Amino acid sequence: MGKGISNFLGIQKYCTSYLLLIVILVTVSSCKVQKFLKEGEYLVNKVKIEVNSQYDDVNKDWLANGLSYFVDQKENKGLIPKEYIYFSHNEPNDTSKYDRIMRNVFGVVPSIYDESITKQTAERMKSWLRFNKGFYNAEVTYSSNTRRYKTDVVYTAEIGKRYKYGDVTFISVDTSLINEVRELWSKGPIITGSPVDGDAFNNERNRITTILQNKGYADFATKYIDVKGDSTGGDFIIDLFVEVYPPENELAHKIYNVGKITVYTDYYNKQDTFSLITDTIESVIFKRESHKYLVKPSVINAVLLFREGERANKDARLKTFNKLSSLGSYRFTGINPKFSESDSNTIDYDVLLTPYPRKWIADYGADLLYSRLGSSSGTPLSGRNIFGLSLNGQLINRNFLGGSERYTLTGEIGGQLELASPFRLRSYNYGLSNYIEYPIFKDHLGQIKLLHKMGFVRNSSYVNLQEKALSTVNLSFSNTDFRNLYQIFIINATYGYKLSDQLDRSLTINTLGLTLNSYELRDSFKVTTGIARTFQDNLFTGFLFRNLIFTKNGSFKDKSYQWSFISNFELSGLEILGANRLSNLISGTNDVWSLNDNRFNYAKFTKLELDGRFYKNLGRKNVVATRINAGIIVPIADTENSPFIKQFDAGGPNSLRGWGIRELGPGGVRLIQNSPNFIPFQKGDIKLEANVEYRFPIWGVIRGGTFLDVGNIWTIKGDEIEGQFTSAFLKQIAVATGWGIRFDFDYFLIRFDFGYRLRNPYRSLDPDTYGKYWNNWQGIKSQGIGNFQVNVNHAF
Repeated sequence: MGKGISNFLGIQKYCTSYLLLIVILVTVSSCKVQKFLKEGEYLVNKVKIEVNSQYDDVNKDWLANGLSYFVDQKENKGLIPKEYIYFSHNEPNDTSKYDRIMRNVFGVVPSIYDESITKQTAERMKSWLRFNKGFYNAEVTYSSNTRRYKTDVVYTAEIGKRYKYGDVTFISVDTSLINEVRELWSKGPIITGSPVDGDAFNNERNRITTILQNKGYADFATKYIDVKGDSTGGDFIIDLFVEVYPPENELAHKIYNVGKITVYTDYYNKQDTFSLITDTIESVIFKRESHKYLVKPSVINAVLLFREGERANKDARLKTFNKLSSLGSYRFTGINPKFSESDSNTIDYDVLLTPYPRKWIADYGADLLYSRLGSSSGTPLSGRNIFGLSLNGQLINRNFLGGSERYTLTGEIGGQLELASPFRLRSYNYGLSNYIEYPIFKDHLGQIKLLHKMGFVRNSSYVNLQEKALSTVNLSFSNTDFRNLYQIFIINATYGYKLSDQLDRSLTINTLGLTLNSYELRDSFKVTTGIARTFQDNLFTGFLFRNLIFTKNGSFKDKSYQWSFISNFELSGLEILGANRLSNLISGTNDVWSLNDNRFNYAKFTKLELDGRFYKNLGRKNVVATRINAGIIVPIADTENSPFIKQFDAGGPNSLRGWGIRELGPGGVRLIQNSPNFIPFQKGDIKLEANVEYRFPIWGVIRGGTFLDVGNIWTIKGDEIEGQFTSAFLKQIAVATGWGIRFDFDYFLIRFDFGYRLRNPYRSLDPDTYGKYWNNWQGIKSQGIGNFQVNVNHAF
């Protein structure tokens, strides 16, 4: 087996050298691009935007970023000259399938400098500065500089002083509506003294229109609001005249009410709607073709947020559409408004629901893991290789109990092998999960209502949950057996809610949660590790609150910057602790409650983990990704240690890639392998980690990456002083760097990373670097190709 590993490492070195050779050859070929250019043609090399102003209140960087969107002739960028690939396979005779693949997949259409386009770009920039941002005296010029076959372009904007809004006058023959508009305008951003901003004006028109539509003005649109400006008063002030037009052939806009609501529960195109079975339930008309309802009418009524006789409300209709679309039983949903034939001030609604043809669907997947554990000398290359494979499958029922409940049955089985001679089974695991997602908010136990009355849930949040939340129930079990060391059997049950009121924000909260953890420790494990005290049979409890997961995704004004934030907060045993202390106070005792004759302790802890990610798109699939991850778990009251399965670890393909899984920390603890079969189980109560990664395209589906990982874990208290979090924690920060090759197939990505240890969290015992934390060049070189890691999808 040792020979096999040596051959494997040799293959890796060969592949690495081969890829580097390809990069060098293709890069050299960039000089041949010139031969494909016609006389007078030049590639766009660099594009620069300069903003000049004599006024200090001008944000030049912000304006330059806004002007960059008008540049049509982008820079020819990339590690490999893809324009050469395009040129070399775009000759008159290059019509084969191979040439088309090379052009469209591996090449890119070159950006060739065109002065007429540059002139048009400058005009568009000037127009944006003047009419969108209020710099009415702005001028934009351009210059170009050509060297060999490349051209640099510089756009220069002289912007002058920005105009501000003066007085606002409102005009309309619809005297009732103009008062509404005046009131709404006064609460917006466009007020006297604010800078002119055409984008803000468009947003204000949309805001006012939406509010009026929610007040019953169903036919109102932005076209009815017009704004004219007058700058004759001087002093860079523009007075505004806001005019609200009436509808055609009318003097005023109407207020509409909701009329009849008709739900077609099994609708399809060209359906004969006149022969359907009709029922009226809670003033809603239901029509069906099948002999029974696919989804209970009570569920559909629960998600209809508008009713007959109410004022027409656009937001209520959109929220209803979103709730109907979230019902897993329906493939298509639609809400068609139409003016009532009997009342000109009433709008009737047809709700069209088209079910999926299949009730059950299946899905499956796999996770791959490869990591290397370092030796006691700290050299990854001389360590052991771990290969892990996990298989999972899902069966999903879209309408489990007839109320559009989504039931998911998930099974998973996996294991890890140690690639030694002979092979050793390092661990295996299996599990089964039953998960039901109800399409409506259900507070059967009254927990949310109680928290609302106690003031822990705000009124707006309570209404939001009632309107948009899904109710969830989960029952699962899992078993993990780690060779001859230990076994963990877990049974978990939760009841909670899932809220996703925007495309970029989601909240999962479990108000009830019970997790039973049963451990079986083998003699060898008790001898080889000092963390057995965290392996205690216990029960995680939450009767009003168990855990919360919040996710938010977004982007800055510059859409090339994206970010995401993930937070996870857990609480266990708080209600048990309160009841236990109240019982002791009444009885005058000092008992600590347990379960099943002291076999299971009630785990009492609080845990918080925060994860922030930032992505900068540099263009042409070049991305800089950054992650900051921090977490802490704190035992509560009479609990001495945090549960092992809830503590943090560091190292591995999704953490500090210079170390293997659970091989790093805590703190400055030096990991000593005292047996050939030693397995690291380093855990901590505090985690601090940061990662930076540059991702770039190489060839087709092949991507490259370089990264820097820093961080460690620590304990709050414990037997090893070096592992505790103290004011000296910065000295115990580990640092790794490396590079990787990725194969990106859009729907999944396989990642090969090679990590190097730059800084250990403890002082070196090596004679060349004795007493130092940082590895010298010889120490880095001795790591060979680095700590090899394989995983599916990005590390973050």
